[in-house]
Amino acid sequence: MKKSLLSLAIATLAVSGAHAQLHSRSNSFAGFKAGGSAASFVGDGAKNMQYVYGFQAGLFANLALNRPFSIQPELLYSMKGAKTPAGYITQSSIWLNYIDVPVAFRATTKDGLFLEAGPQVSFLINAKSDASGEKVSVKNSYKFVDVGFVLGAGYQPLKGGLGIGGRYNAGFGTALKAATDSRVVTPDLRNSAFQVYLTYSRPTIHKRTKKKE
Repeated sequence: MKKSLLSLAIATLAVSGAHAQLHSRSNSFAGFKAGGSAASFVGDGAKNMQYVYGFQAGLFANLALNRPFSIQPELLYSMKGAKTPAGYITQSSIWLNYIDVPVAFRATTKDGLFLEAGPQVSFLINAKSDASGEKVSVKNSYKFVDVGFVLGAGYQPLKGGLGIGGRYNAGFGTALKAATDSRVVTPDLRNSAFQVYLTYSRPTIHKRTKKKE
């Protein structure tokens, strides 16, 4: 399933990029974004998990399709994880650092307001457990690839400049690797994060390409 979703995202991006170039003077733009996040785990094994707070930042390109639609691939550094419920003898925080690659499909008004949704593939670059100030690597306990989705809304001017947005993203499956012992059930801990961010973008123009007769 993960390979299929990744292939779908790549194929969609390639087709949409080529399709966008067929439209005369369609506004597209590229830029960077940065903001804060509140992340936790959801799922059957995540009862009463609390939020950890971090940040996310990266680059994006918004490719115009038929108005009002566009597609926006991104490359982001993103902090996720969770904190164990209050009342534990030793409360600990799990910090997961990912490279997120979302591909958001957007509908945007002429005033720059948008709604978006799409798939996301995340690649784990670091994972640590922090209990009473003692940090321990737990990277071997988590999957390298996490496949999920994004939903969001915000404002991003079509002519470029400052924008603002909010987004929710979550994984489809548990972030944990399967237990080596088949008798042990792997807890269902799916990544879940709310993000708010600012963007800055610059416009580009696609020119019509005519077919030779």
